[in-house]
Amino acid sequence: MSTHKTQGGMTLLVVLVFMLLLAMLGLYAVQDSVMQEKMAGNTRNRGLAFEAAETALRHAERDYLQWKDLAFNASREPCSGGLCDASATAPNDAAYWQKSERWQSSNSLSLPEADALPHLAAQPRYRVERLLGSNGQPDGRYRITTSATGGEGKANVIVQALFEPCVEGVSC
Repeated sequence: MSTHKTQGGMTLLVVLVFMLLLAMLGLYAVQDSVMQEKMAGNTRNRGLAFEAAETALRHAERDYLQWKDLAFNASREPCSGGLCDASATAPNDAAYWQKSERWQSSNSLSLPEADALPHLAAQPRYRVERLLGSNGQPDGRYRITTSATGGEGKANVIVQALFEPCVEGVSC
């Protein structure tokens, strides 16, 4: 008589469960890698948009002598040509600046073609507002607001700075 016992397949079941757990762990690792890749891409897009907005801001400041004597629109809306007057109490929150009509080519300025930035979905745009004092007259300060989009068009950054140009005889 044979003394070998027949096996019930328990080893096969344990190996299959173990393989299933390894497959689930591998699937989780792949999903995590995809998520990390998306986050890195979004961070890059936002970084590109921020750098482009900063570039447009510096461009506007640098070109102060070119636009300071141009006619500023007495009305803030529409701000034709991107140069307009604004009182210090005019709306200036994110909701105001996120409206797309603020950035149409007729309401804003863009970088010259020679200064165009590569790898962006659209070139950055900016608006210059000559701030008015309580008497309704320009007070020598300007608010420059820029809008830029990242490489894939999903990230939009708005940057704003108060620009007070140097006056001759006064230290800056």
